[in-house]
Amino acid sequence: MKIEKILAAVAAAAMTAAMTGCSNGTGGGDGADGGNNAAGVLETSNVEGTVQTEAAPEKEYSEMVQRSFVSLGNTYRLEDKLSKALQGEEITVAYLGGSITEGVGGTTATFYSKLSYKYISENYSKGDNVK
Repeated sequence: MKIEKILAAVAAAAMTAAMTGCSNGTGGGDGADGGNNAAGVLETSNVEGTVQTEAAPEKEYSEMVQRSFVSLGNTYRLEDKLSKALQGEEITVAYLGGSITEGVGGTTATFYSKLSYKYISENYSKGDNVK
């Protein structure tokens, strides 16, 4: 079901942003724990403090995504909005949150809000109706 894929992607991105996306010089989230980011890239810090990246093992990444859900809950409203977008109606995708949602310490390529918006826009929009 497509809705499960969207929710899995958003949850996985949020989880990985919490692990690696909060490096702002105040401690925590510096990638030193070897977390995966939303793009499936493993980040580690060497002795000099430089971040090294390598491809994360696909199996481990997909297992993490599968473990990220306890319950989907009621997805009626989300499904309703996505079907409206498919019909060409204008919808707005909005995010509520703090520094992780904003993407502090990450790059614009790894913000889960940007990645999930891009996915919804590419797969559900008719023209430019997804804002």
